[in-house]
This record gives sequence, C-alpha cells and structure tokens, in this order.
Amino acid sequence: MKNTKLFFILVFFLIIFAVSCKSTKSLVDVGCEENGNITACLDKNYAENNNIRQTLNIWLPCKIHHCDKKFPLIIHIHGGGFTTGEKMEKPNIDFLEAGFAFSSINYRLMPESKFPDYLHDAKAAIRWLRNNSRDLRIDSSRIGVYGESAGGALTSYMAFTNGINKVEINGNIIDVEGNIGNNKNESSRISAAINYYGHADSKMFCDLKKGLDPNCEDTSDFCHSCTSPISYIGKGRPVPYMIIHGTDDKLVPYIHGDMLSKKFTEIYPNNNPELTFITVENGGHGWWDKKTFDDISNSTKNFFLRNLYNNHEFKKEKSKTIVSEKLNYDKDITNIEKQKNDK
Repeated sequence: MKNTKLFFILVFFLIIFAVSCKSTKSLVDVGCEENGNITACLDKNYAENNNIRQTLNIWLPCKIHHCDKKFPLIIHIHGGGFTTGEKMEKPNIDFLEAGFAFSSINYRLMPESKFPDYLHDAKAAIRWLRNNSRDLRIDSSRIGVYGESAGGALTSYMAFTNGINKVEINGNIIDVEGNIGNNKNESSRISAAINYYGHADSKMFCDLKKGLDPNCEDTSDFCHSCTSPISYIGKGRPVPYMIIHGTDDKLVPYIHGDMLSKKFTEIYPNNNPELTFITVENGGHGWWDKKTFDDISNSTKNFFLRNLYNNHEFKKEKSKTIVSEKLNYDKDITNIEKQKNDK
C-alpha cells in the first residue's frame, strides 16, 4: 500500500515537473530576426487569419540568441480617428533601452468596422501575446499600454474595462472582450495605461465635428455614451493611468483630458490607483517643442518603470503643467514628426 502511494505521488510530481519544463521554442523558430542588438518579430497575426489589420510587431531588447530572460511588455496603439493609421514599423528605442519588450498593433478600422470591434482586436492582441509569452520572452504579468488620439481613447477603453467581459451603459449591454482569435482562455488584463490626447465624451466630440466624422452617426438612437471612454471609469479593475493633453488641441480639445482626470479622481480618490495628468500648455494635438517632448518621454518611461518593473526609485508624479513653445503647425510639422519618429 505504501509503495502504491509513493508511486502515485512520484507520478504526480513528474507530471508537474513536465508541465513546468515545457520546451520553449527558439526565437528563430517563431519567425523572429536579429537587427543589431534587437530581436524583431514582425507581422504576427493575433486573430489567426489573413487580415493585415489584425497583426502586430514585437521587438525584444536583446540579440536573438541571448534573450535569456522575460521582459515586461509595453504595447503601442496608433491613432488615426479609427479610420486610418498603421502599427509602428520601428520600435520605441527609449523603452527598449530601459529593458522593456515593445509591441505595436493594428486593429480593424471604420467604416468596415465599428465600436467595439477595435476594442475586441486590442484585447485579442493581448491574449495572443500572453498565450505566446513563453516563446516571445514576455513577462505576461507585466503589460502596459499607451496610444495617441484614437489610440489614446482605445487605451482608455482597455484601462477602464480591465478584467471584465461585459458592461451595462444606459441599459445597453456592451461586450467589451469579444471572441477574436483562438486564445479565449487567456486574460486580456493590463497593468498600466497612458492616454495621449484621446477623447472622453463622444457626444461632445461629435458636436464639435458637426457630423463630419464617421465615428459620429447622425441618428437619434445612436448611443454616444456607449462609445465614450468616460462612461467606463469605475467598471473594471483599475490600473495606474496617465493622461497627456495639450491646451491648444483643436482636434480633441483639452476639456476631454480634464474630464477624464476629474471623473477618475472622483471614482478613485486618494490617488489609488495612481493618476497623473500632464497638461501641455500651448500644446496642440501631439505637437510641442523638443524639450517638452523629451520631458514627457521621460515621465512616461518612469511611469512604466514604476508600475511594470515595480521600481520605486521612480516616485509617483503629481499632475503637472509643462509649458511648450507655441508652435506653428504648418511651419513646424516636419520637425515635429521627425522627433516622434526618432523616438
């Protein structure tokens, strides 16, 4: 009898050991390539179909045969009004140099797709990355997201619906998780989020656009609150959240960032979870002077180091105002885009 018990105990531990020692594929085997001191894994389809709009790129801060540990991951979501835009073809070097893996995703666009399709895509991308985290050397317990404009709004949706599948907004049940891809058992949870000048209130945004934007359906029964990120604050499991918005933003006016900040503070007082609202005085829709750009880049890097690496050497930042030079968009756009691309 004793021997039988010992046998089953031994078998149990052998099974556990075998599962824990599941072989990890080489980065070459998963289709990655070395580019200098970086490993790039490009055009991976997270929906497991042939749609280029459901692909992502990922970069690791190591040579392909020397990626011997897992890295926290930062995911970038592009802007473009949900009608245009592409994932990044080059990584954010600052984040790689700080020890993060970096990814940038595509998602389906309007008018072929509508809300919440692009939210479903973003969450599917995270589930795919988490499912492949062992082979891609990602620490799947530490994932942060940031995006600009429409990508900032999509980042807000993700932050505010974190860890939940469905939400009720004014009597409408919204499926925020979706069923894209083959990794439905994986979690789409994130650990930190940064919203660069994304909108808060769809009705306010559409009133400004006067029907000129495809996100703004001219029907009496359109649920603007359902597509308003601010409606979702307090619904999911909260994460540290940063807002960056310029006071001279003509495309998504500054009031949107201010509204998000006030609502977040109302729902989560005492700065728990952490909220940082960076106001860019004289800043437009993503354009400001180089010094301001560098200051903000430093704040965002420290935010992710603090919240993904749990590095408390980087203290929580208080909400603050950074004063930028007042730029002439038409005159300075070339330099503005160059400094973005350099990062």
